[in-house]
Amino acid sequence: MDTSQIDELIARCSSDIPTTEIFSSIFDTLHHEEFCDAFSRRVAHEYLAGRLTYASADQAMNCLDTFCHHSTERGMPEYSWDVYLAFDEGEYLHPGDPDEVDPVAKYTRPAVQEIVARDNAE
Repeated sequence: MDTSQIDELIARCSSDIPTTEIFSSIFDTLHHEEFCDAFSRRVAHEYLAGRLTYASADQAMNCLDTFCHHSTERGMPEYSWDVYLAFDEGEYLHPGDPDEVDPVAKYTRPAVQEIVARDNAE
């Protein structure tokens, strides 16, 4: 899949919520699971490389979640769900953590590092 299409979707997720039609246009060439995993992989790798901020990456994964669960009702494949959960963990202060804890640094970054390391090992 052409990463420029994914990059365009990620950028659109940061500025507004993409419509079902925008996501669906890519499905003409990929199956649901292939698209979700390619999108999630790109978000994870670009975030870890410093080319996406946490806010942009989190918003992109939230857009994918909305598309998968509300627009198509297909859900996310396991890989995509793992990436989604990694970014979700950075959205809030976890019980037992003091106020000064950065949930992105404590939970999201290590989870994304593990996901990308698994990708690189394959």
